[in-house]
Amino acid sequence: MAQTGIKLHRVSHQTPADLAHKQLEVEKVGVIVGFLAGLPLAVGTVSEALTAHGASDWLIGLGMVLTVAATTSVGLRIGTAVATLLGKRD
Repeated sequence: MAQTGIKLHRVSHQTPADLAHKQLEVEKVGVIVGFLAGLPLAVGTVSEALTAHGASDWLIGLGMVLTVAATTSVGLRIGTAVATLLGKRD
């Protein structure tokens, strides 16, 4: 018995503007997740580690700000990568 394979292609009715909006939303989620992941990391781990080593208050604050900035940046990069994958999916 012979089998034939038929590949069904899903037709996308998204306009380029709809796709761009969806990509922007994914990037926003990445930024929010990165920020929310960075807050407990900065307040907990980084703050405790710097305090245990006798760092000054301004250095602890700077470390916390840099930690949140770094995790937010990573979240943005991940969100951008996912959004790019959404754009290539056809």
